[in-house]
Amino acid sequence: MVKTLVPSRLQPKYPLSGVCRAVSITLLLGAAAPAVQAAPWSDALIQRLQTHPLWVQADNQLDAAEAAGSAAAQPMYNPELELSYDNKTERAYQIGISQQWDRTNKSELLAQIGDKNEQIARLEQQQVRNELIATVLTNLIKQRRADALLVLAQEQLDIAQNLVTLTDKRQKAGDVGELDLQLVRLALTESIQKRTEAQNEAHRVKSERDTLLFDTNVSLPDQLFVGGNDTPDFKVLSQQLPEVLIAEARSQNALLNVRKAEKESKADPTFGVGFGQDGNDDVISLSFSMPLNVRNTYTAEIDAAQSLSKASDQALQNSMVRNISQLENDWQIFKRYQRQLQVHQGDRRQDMARLNDQLKKLWHLGDLTTTAYLQNLQQRNAAMSAEIEMEAQTSLSLVTWLKSSNQTLFWLQQQ
Repeated sequence: MVKTLVPSRLQPKYPLSGVCRAVSITLLLGAAAPAVQAAPWSDALIQRLQTHPLWVQADNQLDAAEAAGSAAAQPMYNPELELSYDNKTERAYQIGISQQWDRTNKSELLAQIGDKNEQIARLEQQQVRNELIATVLTNLIKQRRADALLVLAQEQLDIAQNLVTLTDKRQKAGDVGELDLQLVRLALTESIQKRTEAQNEAHRVKSERDTLLFDTNVSLPDQLFVGGNDTPDFKVLSQQLPEVLIAEARSQNALLNVRKAEKESKADPTFGVGFGQDGNDDVISLSFSMPLNVRNTYTAEIDAAQSLSKASDQALQNSMVRNISQLENDWQIFKRYQRQLQVHQGDRRQDMARLNDQLKKLWHLGDLTTTAYLQNLQQRNAAMSAEIEMEAQTSLSLVTWLKSSNQTLFWLQQQ
């Protein structure tokens, strides 16, 4: 099930807010996502992403961190078995066992460090997934935009070709002059160039998608659901971000490493006991050894750990301040695009088609010069391109907000 991909403790506290509309995508303003399993397109996308090298790499790194954490939880020292035998004069042998004593309980501290490293790896896994999904969604939106611009460019080319044919007939009939025919031919050349550029861009974006998804045929649906319009508490939300939680875990780990350096400056003794025989005499031996930290007192290691701890604390503060600002900025950008789109929301293709027919009729009647006709067509094309771009930028700003707030996977599961 898709729901198992995001642990409940990592799901965003705040609902996604606002709605945008991608190219040829209707985003239902204020509509809540249906409480069902992810739609086929998002389910297929998630399943495909689960096999992506970056996704798998993050999973493997988490597995490694979990294994390292289990290793760190083990006792530091194993007992040592000692055997000796001598038969030069009289037969002598001894069996002994020794054990080094973790007198400062460093093993418990190492286990805590291992737990923190595992926590960091888990959060980094969430970061990788969030960034990968954002990259793929951005590419799919750009593909929508490129495809829409290619359709528009083809329409412009068809209109220009038709216009050249009609102008040539009218010029032969004496209705228009040679200059009019030259103008529409220039417009045709420009339309061919724009269509070629649109084809190249559509091909480039498709190649990027194929690289990301390995030729998987996944595309955005006609409708995306995003619910809620409440402005989130950016400070509280920032405290839940993986980047901030990673900085916090590293800060805590740095403190643990200070304690570890302090404990390592205290040597651990080794105790041993042995049993044997020397000739006809039974022998019992006791042993004790202790490293003498006189040449290396480990003070440099302690100083280094303390400096790293201070640096980690500062990194945590910087991360919180930076992410609060980033969240607020991305949210405001998305809301501005959303408001602009709401003003212009609606399919204008029919309106533009009627406008084109009206302009063509006026030009046929002679009420509109060829120059004015071409200028109006250019304005019409620019307006349609601007609408496509606005829709794409609104969708891209939504993805940027989802990425910065670590909600891409959660949002994808709600579609």
